[in-house]
Amino acid sequence: MKDDYINGITKTSEFEDAMFIDILGTTDTIERAKYIEDVRKKCRDVNRLREFDNLLKAWITRNAQLLKQADSKNTEFTDAPLRLKCGKWTATDAGISIAEITKSGDIIKYTACPHPILPVERLVNIDTDTEKTKIAFFKDMRWRDMTVDNSILLWNFC
Repeated sequence: MKDDYINGITKTSEFEDAMFIDILGTTDTIERAKYIEDVRKKCRDVNRLREFDNLLKAWITRNAQLLKQADSKNTEFTDAPLRLKCGKWTATDAGISIAEITKSGDIIKYTACPHPILPVERLVNIDTDTEKTKIAFFKDMRWRDMTVDNSILLWNFC
């Protein structure tokens, strides 16, 4: 397939998504570098090297984001208004927490919040350049929401 993709590059042809998927799917780093250099050589010959380099960079960035999201957990709240990625955090009806293993092998659990809470909407005032966040939280057996200034939400992190 590699040769087909490279031979298919002309001054007017579209770069095939499948070619970038094939490049990024090449796990051997030396083979991947050779593949990229072969494509770059062909692109240089047809005066499309900059276009290829820009697209490859975009594909690499997108691939890195997808890989990061693939390892991310999802929120698991009952009847939540939406479901979000929460990275390495555990977000359940019991609250939001993360467990870390120390060098000595002990597990330490950190709790960010003892009940379900979600950022639902981001509000930006373009006149004053201030931001507020609409958060949803579970209290008294139902989901409620409120809009809070970001300075209040984030003051512990500054």
